[in-house]
Amino acid sequence: MSPTRRQTLHAAVAANLPVFVFHPAERYFPCTVEWFLQRCELQLIRKGWKRSLLRVLCRQGEVDSNALKAAQGQFNEEPNKKRKLMQLSLSPHARAGQADAINQVPVYAHVKEVVDPQGKLEAVEINYMKFLAFNGSYKLFDWIYIGEVGAHDGDWEHVTLRLTPDARQVLGIYYSAHRHRDGRWVSANGMPRTQDGRPLSYVALNGHGSYPRAGFMPRIFLAFNDRTGQGQVWDPKKCVLVTQDAVPQVTSRGSELNGSSYPSGHLAQERPKVQLQQDPAAWLAYEGKWGSTVEAPALQEWFARAEHPVSRSWLVQVFFPLAPGIESIWEPFQEEVEERVQEVQRQIDEAMDDTWETAEEWKQEVQQLQRRMENTSGEVRQMLQKQLHQLLRPKDKS
Repeated sequence: MSPTRRQTLHAAVAANLPVFVFHPAERYFPCTVEWFLQRCELQLIRKGWKRSLLRVLCRQGEVDSNALKAAQGQFNEEPNKKRKLMQLSLSPHARAGQADAINQVPVYAHVKEVVDPQGKLEAVEINYMKFLAFNGSYKLFDWIYIGEVGAHDGDWEHVTLRLTPDARQVLGIYYSAHRHRDGRWVSANGMPRTQDGRPLSYVALNGHGSYPRAGFMPRIFLAFNDRTGQGQVWDPKKCVLVTQDAVPQVTSRGSELNGSSYPSGHLAQERPKVQLQQDPAAWLAYEGKWGSTVEAPALQEWFARAEHPVSRSWLVQVFFPLAPGIESIWEPFQEEVEERVQEVQRQIDEAMDDTWETAEEWKQEVQQLQRRMENTSGEVRQMLQKQLHQLLRPKDKS
């Protein structure tokens, strides 16, 4: 990438950094990754219906980006790692985040060049990632308390700005909510903006999804709704660019934007005073959970691919939550269901002796014993019966 191209992209990232508006009742705010890690314990967990702690990999106060990277390298060599995972467990006293210094907390940015199937540059996308220490719970129909449904440590959220290939015109913005499934595109001529031209994003209470306006956001049969409002304003003064010099190219997934645009903020006479810092972000190498449920950002679809091309209407969000690609009403419980399936598979695997690597080999061994029994009698037959009994009985590896 040429120095001129790099300078243009960096200027566009800094100049179009969004401003975020929280709900007046919000209690959980953004923090830096480093602040979060210092208040976490890194744990090795055994997967299953009820997860169990195998051991503590790093104690609170010892976790940082380099420790995460080193732990990931060790985990890659861990025996039976498919039955294990790493997770960051936050101290409950840190859930509020850095609420008292919110404007000093950076937004993390990731730049991608979007190309068509022929390899022609189609657009530039910038993922602006906000990281919050804790995701609050939901109330059923906004007033019935049903426990800590939806609550978890660590919360990666994002909005995506789409620009022309030269990064000089803003085409629109994608407001992502709930792992982008409830997200929506807003074209340039409809984008809410600050006086200096920066995009505005309203952050949902507790869940922290992004929306283009303040108000009531109906979802999932009106049972688990989002609310945004005119509360505390987060006007970031710093942006950490995690993309290195080699900007990744991703294949276009289409776009529903209407083609309207406005000049990128870095072309304005008064440039927003934002400090842009390029950081190798060693924590991106970590593939474990941020909290108990949140996937590592580098593993999430929106990070590795072009942004989701289609908006979800409020009618779909309310009345068809089980449709493909849309958040399910059972989202808080989906992970536990998946873990239960994995646990059943684990029990099946452990019922088979390590001698047999496949079910077919196990079946062949049973058949061979049965044939030998048919041609023997007396003590030999009794011995073969015992072997067959041991083979068919689930193996106890406790």
